[in-house]
Amino acid sequence: MLAMAQDDFDFFHGSWTVRNRKRAGEGWTEFPATCTVRALIGGIGFIDEMSFPETGTGGSTIGLYDSERDLWAHYWVSTRNGVLQPAVYGSAAKEFYGDDELDGKPMRVRYLWDVRSHDDFGWEQAFSFDDGNTWEVDWVMDFSRVS
Repeated sequence: MLAMAQDDFDFFHGSWTVRNRKRAGEGWTEFPATCTVRALIGGIGFIDEMSFPETGTGGSTIGLYDSERDLWAHYWVSTRNGVLQPAVYGSAAKEFYGDDELDGKPMRVRYLWDVRSHDDFGWEQAFSFDDGNTWEVDWVMDFSRVS
């Protein structure tokens, strides 16, 4: 296993423009976003503020590093309802997994981070209704640092 540390997501700090692609029925819809990220509580984690201007919505991810368990937890809250979603847990390899439900049906959630450089990375969300045997990608984000 890769060694983790509370600075695993320091690359994320700063301001970003975001290109979103989200599954909509049989196709995909694209829309822009902005994101600002800062360290939390002496560096034990981060908080981001996402704004989706075309939809008038936004949200925040709270990322916390648990040094005793050597594990990251990422939580999402949307302006749509203000409900903190169940955590996804992950590693320095930037793979995160968690449990959630959709329309009362239990599912697994996967987030993948693809850090291409200090100024460019991708994020992907997928769901599985068969305990991770198959995954359906439903949201892809490409982040570009604002200079």
